[in-house]
Amino acid sequence: MEHNFRVNPGGAGVVNFYVSKAGNDNNDGLTPDKPKQTLLGVRNAITNIANAAPIRIIIGTGTYEEGWSGSAKVLDGSSMIGDGNVVIKGSGTTTFSFNANSGLISLSNITIRDMGTVNLRGNVSDCTFVTCNQIIQSATSLVLRCKFISINSISAVLQFTSSIFVDVPLSGQNTYFISCYFNSNTDITLANLATIQPSNLSYSNVMGRIRVTPSGQWMSLDTFRQTYPDYFQSSFNKPPGFNNPSALDFTLTDESPHIGAASDGINNIGGSLYAKSLGSKVAPEWLNGSISISDGSPDLIINGTDLALALGKKTGSITSTPIMISSNVVQIQNINYNGFFLFNKSVAPEQPTNKNVPDSSLKSTYSSDASGNPDRLSYEMRWTDNPAMPSVSSDWTSTPLISAGEYLSFEWNTKPLYDSLGIGNGSHLFNSNGNTAPVNAIWIQLRITLSNRYE
Repeated sequence: MEHNFRVNPGGAGVVNFYVSKAGNDNNDGLTPDKPKQTLLGVRNAITNIANAAPIRIIIGTGTYEEGWSGSAKVLDGSSMIGDGNVVIKGSGTTTFSFNANSGLISLSNITIRDMGTVNLRGNVSDCTFVTCNQIIQSATSLVLRCKFISINSISAVLQFTSSIFVDVPLSGQNTYFISCYFNSNTDITLANLATIQPSNLSYSNVMGRIRVTPSGQWMSLDTFRQTYPDYFQSSFNKPPGFNNPSALDFTLTDESPHIGAASDGINNIGGSLYAKSLGSKVAPEWLNGSISISDGSPDLIINGTDLALALGKKTGSITSTPIMISSNVVQIQNINYNGFFLFNKSVAPEQPTNKNVPDSSLKSTYSSDASGNPDRLSYEMRWTDNPAMPSVSSDWTSTPLISAGEYLSFEWNTKPLYDSLGIGNGSHLFNSNGNTAPVNAIWIQLRITLSNRYE
């Protein structure tokens, strides 16, 4: 089975493992075409390798309801990387400890939520941590462009750069915050200032309280700077101007004081991008959406709160009516399905309503009955920058590479891009290393195809 992994494997001496919601734990997990389905499957495989080695774990788009614990077989230089929109979700008491037998490792592009304990070691970048009980450390970690939301305690003393903290008590005696944002419910406990370089506390938006050591007095940023004028230089206390933080959208509005205020004078505080919050989030367009019909009957049926393949059908799609996303041409930042049904894609005993299974249009070459493999979703979109509502295929955007009315495959919950061959970033053929273009539009139309073509 082809999968749309785009993260490059590790170099010489690195053992690569792939994980996909459309995988199978009976696979060896060593190639993109035969991924494991769970993190547990990967960990068991690591335990069984002959010799300890640097491990690279590439996780495909999806929600994985499990934790992770360290392994003696994981060595210095190992990494765990989310390829797409990856969520690792615990039960509230689950542990996530991506640790190594020795040296430093890296964690990137993953959302970790609902964990009891998160143990960090090494470099952490572009990750989001949500509603976890505590974050600790087993070795010094460098944290870049990460978000921490509703964490009961971060006792880890880490080097935080371009990160965001919302409702998080930073109880460790910290020494390093550059270009970070702290909301009014985030309190910072610092180490003795004699141990901190002043430049290591700078260029930040501090709306919460600060104290020096656990026995120190709580102060606002202004009071702290009056008392310790060398620290938190080029910092301020202002509303951040996020688009929709309640939905974890920390992109910046036009008036945000974060824009260009990071330590390099170019990037933004918190690592956020400036973007208008746009997307296909208008559910009524699905009320009049159409379901594909073949052999005289609908290909999809309603099964409880799900859309499922009808008996005997191998594939079926639902298409929205045209969706106007703006009165002027805008660049789409992400696409979301906001219809009234989930998609039942799984063969028992798999998760019945997981909305995040990655897909390609290719069938499996090694599974005749799909046992243990979920059905797959393709997310497709066409668009136009014409202000008039499209009514026929020729009204939609065409280029020398994209035919009028053609749908391109895009990855869900990410920014839609297409490459120089006109291939969207939802396809395993998408070339992320070449020239890519965003989608600029006034009108879009979405099509979601559910398939179980394992014949």
